[in-house]
Amino acid sequence: MLLFLTKPKVNLQNFIISQSEIMVPIKNSAREVVAMPDIDSKDLNSFDEIDAFWLEKIVALI
Repeated sequence: MLLFLTKPKVNLQNFIISQSEIMVPIKNSAREVVAMPDIDSKDLNSFDEIDAFWLEKIVALI
């Protein structure tokens, strides 16, 4: 599962408006989602399939 968000959202933790977001779930051995890295960008359409590919590779190492 991969999520791309391309609409503005307000990030209250650091007061920026995110125009793009990419998320990939981290699953345990029972295939349950235990975490979800959330990477935001102030620029619209900042992430693509290459970013998703590498983020999935990084998450697989965790």
